[in-house]
Amino acid sequence: MAQYIHLRTLKEEGRISQSELSAQLGIEKASSTRLLDELAQRSLIRRERHQQDKRMIIVSLSEEGHKKIDLAMASAKVAARLASENFDEGELLQLFASLDKIIKTLSTAS
Repeated sequence: MAQYIHLRTLKEEGRISQSELSAQLGIEKASSTRLLDELAQRSLIRRERHQQDKRMIIVSLSEEGHKKIDLAMASAKVAARLASENFDEGELLQLFASLDKIIKTLSTAS
């Protein structure tokens, strides 16, 4: 799941520094770096040094990364549609409100 979140964020943001990516996801830089190492080994991302600030690493999706995240997002969309097709609009709104509450509770607990 963490890989999916990293890839999806890179798809949405485009080129971003490793530090910004970690901060945006609320993940420690060391944890994010390990995960990005795995994604780089699988050729799903590219890393480049910033042209002006050589200490900064810029991360972006590779062509293969774009293909993988597009496929994963399409699969997630189909799964969400199938999972929710027996719910009416009110039930879905209640479900989303409950999920938001869970996310807020978990994010304040850590």
